Amino acid sequence: LVSSLGSTISIIGVIFFIYIIYDIYVWEEEFVAWTDEGGESWASLEWVHVSPPFVHTYEELPFIKENEV
Repeated sequence: LVSSLGSTISIIGVIFFIYIIYDIYVWEEEFVAWTDEGGESWASLEWVHVSPPFVHTYEELPFIKENEV
């Protein structure tokens, strides 16, 4: 019974994963995580900073906002 429950949870997870991949390809939306005032965008905050980073990279945690579509 326990292994049947575990396999059912695994199957549900795989089906959900396949749905997410399908949804991404159908809608073809571009992922934009962070943008600055100039309109430039980055997929992650790593590309915003100089290398090597300063000792205190963030004075306060960055605010993640939902982009206007």
